[in-house]
Amino acid sequence: EPSLIKLHKAGIRVVCFENPPLVNWVDCVVIPDPDEGGYMAAKYLFEKLGPRGNNSKIALLRVPEWYWTIEGRELGFRKYIKDKGLNVNVIVGQGLEVEDHHDRFENILQANPDLTAGYGTYSSSVIGMVQATLALNRMKDVTLVGFDIDRPIQAAVKQGHVVASPAYSMRQSSSYMVAHMVNILNGNLSKVPAITWMATEPILPGNDVVEEEELQCT
Repeated sequence: EPSLIKLHKAGIRVVCFENPPLVNWVDCVVIPDPDEGGYMAAKYLFEKLGPRGNNSKIALLRVPEWYWTIEGRELGFRKYIKDKGLNVNVIVGQGLEVEDHHDRFENILQANPDLTAGYGTYSSSVIGMVQATLALNRMKDVTLVGFDIDRPIQAAVKQGHVVASPAYSMRQSSSYMVAHMVNILNGNLSKVPAITWMATEPILPGNDVVEEEELQCT
């Protein structure tokens, strides 16, 4: 029997991160908003592209959809394009590891010399895209935007290889969970919502550390 079901049956309180299907089995799920992040990624990308963004060709690399936030990261990106009335040809690729995304994006770059930009919806896709773009010496004509906060992505943003990368802070998410756990232990269940949505903040050049929010435990 799964451990989570055993905890639930035993009446042991549980707070978890980024897994909405567990809402009925835990006291609270802390979740960053993937749609907001995808919309934000598109905003920074198209602001950087300017007029080149319309009638453009953009590659979007995703990971398998069992990672539930990937769909939202793509939907938010596409929503921005629709809201702004942009004409964009989106080429979609999929992989899991950095090597997969490197190979996918390298193939896309070679098959599309007119490619304008690339969007990596997950850390491995962003890192793989950067590696492939550098290997083919295409950084001058292909603009990249990412999603996630991994150190290689922060470095890529600092170096100017990635325009921006919406992300959430692990410290912030941990702070939310600890705050909820303290409120549960103190019997303040009314202060523990079933879902806590976290804000998404961009990693930008000169601003690569996601600021923390102060949380109150009572």
